[in-house]
Amino acid sequence: MLRRSMTAIVTWCFVELFSATQVMAQDSDSQTCETLCATPDAPWASIPWELDLVKAQKQSLEQAKPIFIWSMDGHPLACT
Repeated sequence: MLRRSMTAIVTWCFVELFSATQVMAQDSDSQTCETLCATPDAPWASIPWELDLVKAQKQSLEQAKPIFIWSMDGHPLACT
């Protein structure tokens, strides 16, 4: 009887801990998204970014403007 009671208590504790962790993860995810997601009025959002390098080179020559290239190796959050 005692063993079943202890098993039930331990199981209940794990279930509660897991559900609390899930709620914390959801809150953390929404807070992270609010922090990292860009707002429409972000200054860099008004820049006409070009992902095609060949097209960017043609535009650069036509407009006599330099090309800004952002290039990196590894994970964008430095988690390598």
